[in-house]
Amino acid sequence: MWMLITDAKTRYILGECYHPPKPQYKDVDLLARVSNQLEVLCHRYPDCIVMFTGDLNRLNTVTLEADFGLYQLVNTATHTNNILDKFSISKKDLFSVTVVDSTINTKHKALLVDGTDDIQNISNDKSSQTKVIYDIRASHLMPLKKALSCYNWAYILLTMK
Repeated sequence: MWMLITDAKTRYILGECYHPPKPQYKDVDLLARVSNQLEVLCHRYPDCIVMFTGDLNRLNTVTLEADFGLYQLVNTATHTNNILDKFSISKKDLFSVTVVDSTINTKHKALLVDGTDDIQNISNDKSSQTKVIYDIRASHLMPLKKALSCYNWAYILLTMK
Protein backbone atom coordinates (compact mmCIF):
# COMPACT_ATOMS: atom_id res chain seq x y z
CA MET A 1 0.00 0.00 0.00
CA TRP A 2 1.30 3.46 -0.90
CA MET A 3 0.32 6.78 0.65
CA LEU A 4 1.19 10.32 -0.37
CA ILE A 5 1.52 12.55 2.69
CA THR A 6 2.02 16.29 2.35
CA ASP A 7 2.59 19.15 4.71
CA ALA A 8 3.20 22.82 3.94
CA LYS A 9 6.56 22.24 2.24
CA THR A 10 7.25 18.53 1.89
CA ARG A 11 5.81 15.46 0.18
CA TYR A 12 6.35 12.01 1.63
CA ILE A 13 5.65 8.70 -0.07
CA LEU A 14 5.04 5.94 2.47
CA GLY A 15 5.02 2.33 1.32
CA GLU A 16 3.81 -0.40 3.64
CA CYS A 17 4.32 -4.07 2.91
CA TYR A 18 3.76 -7.47 4.50
CA HIS A 19 5.89 -10.30 3.14
CA PRO A 20 4.88 -13.63 4.71
CA PRO A 21 7.50 -16.15 5.87
CA LYS A 22 6.40 -18.67 3.20
CA PRO A 23 4.97 -16.65 0.31
CA GLN A 24 3.26 -18.20 -2.72
CA TYR A 25 5.29 -15.92 -5.00
CA LYS A 26 8.98 -15.41 -5.65
CA ASP A 27 10.84 -12.74 -3.70
CA VAL A 28 12.21 -11.31 -6.94
CA ASP A 29 8.64 -10.75 -8.23
CA LEU A 30 7.65 -8.76 -5.14
CA LEU A 31 10.85 -6.70 -5.29
CA ALA A 32 10.30 -5.98 -9.00
CA ARG A 33 6.75 -4.84 -8.33
CA VAL A 34 7.76 -2.57 -5.45
CA SER A 35 10.64 -1.20 -7.53
CA ASN A 36 8.37 -0.48 -10.50
CA GLN A 37 5.81 1.25 -8.30
CA LEU A 38 8.51 3.33 -6.61
CA GLU A 39 9.95 4.33 -9.98
CA VAL A 40 6.54 5.64 -11.09
CA LEU A 41 5.93 7.47 -7.82
CA CYS A 42 9.42 9.03 -7.75
CA HIS A 43 9.00 10.17 -11.35
CA ARG A 44 5.64 11.74 -10.51
CA TYR A 45 6.91 13.33 -7.27
CA PRO A 46 10.67 13.83 -7.85
CA ASP A 47 11.28 15.92 -4.72
CA CYS A 48 9.48 13.59 -2.33
CA ILE A 49 10.93 11.83 0.68
CA VAL A 50 10.46 8.07 0.30
CA MET A 51 9.70 5.79 3.25
CA PHE A 52 9.23 2.02 3.02
CA THR A 53 8.27 -0.11 6.00
CA GLY A 54 6.73 -3.38 7.01
CA ASP A 55 7.05 -6.91 8.30
CA LEU A 56 9.32 -8.12 5.52
CA ASN A 57 10.49 -11.29 7.22
CA ARG A 58 13.64 -12.42 5.41
CA LEU A 59 13.09 -10.41 2.22
CA ASN A 60 16.45 -9.05 1.07
CA THR A 61 15.84 -5.35 0.42
CA VAL A 62 19.47 -4.30 -0.04
CA THR A 63 19.17 -3.82 -3.83
CA LEU A 64 15.87 -1.94 -3.47
CA GLU A 65 17.45 0.35 -0.88
CA ALA A 66 20.50 0.94 -3.06
CA ASP A 67 18.43 1.61 -6.20
CA PHE A 68 16.28 4.24 -4.49
CA GLY A 69 18.83 5.67 -2.04
CA LEU A 70 17.02 4.33 1.02
CA TYR A 71 18.60 3.95 4.45
CA GLN A 72 17.34 1.07 6.61
CA LEU A 73 17.07 2.56 10.13
CA VAL A 74 16.22 -0.54 12.19
CA ASN A 75 19.40 -1.93 13.75
CA THR A 76 17.95 -3.97 16.63
CA ALA A 77 16.33 -7.40 16.37
CA THR A 78 12.55 -7.28 15.94
CA HIS A 79 11.86 -11.03 16.13
CA THR A 80 14.14 -13.30 18.17
CA ASN A 81 17.65 -12.42 16.89
CA ASN A 82 16.58 -11.16 13.46
CA ILE A 83 15.56 -7.85 11.92
CA LEU A 84 12.32 -8.82 10.16
CA ASP A 85 10.50 -5.50 10.53
CA LYS A 86 12.15 -2.64 8.66
CA PHE A 87 11.84 1.10 8.15
CA SER A 88 13.80 2.63 5.26
CA ILE A 89 13.88 6.28 4.23
CA SER A 90 15.55 8.40 1.56
CA LYS A 91 16.73 11.07 4.04
CA LYS A 92 18.05 9.25 7.08
CA ASP A 93 18.37 12.21 9.46
CA LEU A 94 14.65 13.01 9.53
CA PHE A 95 13.46 10.11 11.69
CA SER A 96 14.75 7.81 14.39
CA VAL A 97 13.47 4.30 15.03
CA THR A 98 13.22 2.61 18.41
CA VAL A 99 12.37 -1.08 18.78
CA VAL A 100 10.05 -1.76 21.73
CA ASP A 101 7.94 -4.61 23.08
CA SER A 102 4.61 -4.82 21.29
CA THR A 103 1.37 -4.17 23.18
CA ILE A 104 -0.36 -7.03 21.33
CA ASN A 105 0.34 -10.75 21.67
CA THR A 106 3.07 -11.37 19.06
CA LYS A 107 6.66 -12.56 18.88
CA HIS A 108 7.50 -9.39 16.94
CA LYS A 109 8.65 -6.18 18.52
CA ALA A 110 7.10 -2.85 17.51
CA LEU A 111 8.81 0.03 15.73
CA LEU A 112 8.40 3.55 17.09
CA VAL A 113 9.28 6.07 14.40
CA ASP A 114 9.86 9.58 15.66
CA GLY A 115 10.78 12.77 13.84
CA THR A 116 14.14 14.32 14.71
CA ASP A 117 14.95 18.01 14.92
CA ASP A 118 15.70 17.91 11.19
CA ILE A 119 12.07 17.05 10.37
CA GLN A 120 10.96 20.13 12.26
CA ASN A 121 13.42 22.24 10.26
CA ILE A 122 12.03 20.88 6.99
CA SER A 123 8.45 21.80 7.96
CA ASN A 124 9.15 25.00 9.89
CA ASP A 125 8.91 28.17 7.80
CA LYS A 126 10.80 30.09 10.53
CA SER A 127 13.89 27.95 10.11
CA SER A 128 16.82 29.82 8.64
CA GLN A 129 18.99 26.74 8.24
CA THR A 130 19.93 25.48 4.82
CA LYS A 131 20.92 21.87 4.42
CA VAL A 132 22.35 20.24 1.35
CA ILE A 133 20.85 16.80 0.87
CA TYR A 134 21.95 14.79 -2.14
CA ASP A 135 19.27 12.78 -3.88
CA ILE A 136 20.85 9.47 -4.85
CA ARG A 137 17.77 7.79 -6.32
CA ALA A 138 18.34 6.07 -9.67
CA SER A 139 16.20 8.57 -11.58
CA HIS A 140 18.59 11.34 -10.52
CA LEU A 141 21.82 9.37 -10.90
CA MET A 142 21.17 8.21 -14.46
CA PRO A 143 21.76 11.66 -16.06
CA LEU A 144 24.99 11.96 -14.05
CA LYS A 145 26.14 8.50 -15.17
CA LYS A 146 25.37 9.39 -18.78
CA ALA A 147 27.26 12.69 -18.55
CA LEU A 148 30.28 10.99 -16.97
CA SER A 149 30.35 8.24 -19.58
CA CYS A 150 30.16 10.75 -22.45
CA TYR A 151 32.82 13.09 -21.04
CA ASN A 152 36.22 13.12 -22.75
CA TRP A 153 38.60 12.11 -19.96
CA ALA A 154 41.73 12.12 -22.18
CA TYR A 155 43.21 15.37 -20.81
CA ILE A 156 42.77 14.31 -17.19
CA LEU A 157 44.24 10.87 -17.86
CA LEU A 158 47.25 12.39 -19.66
CA THR A 159 47.99 14.78 -16.79
CA MET A 160 47.89 11.94 -14.27
CA LYS A 161 50.82 10.11 -15.90
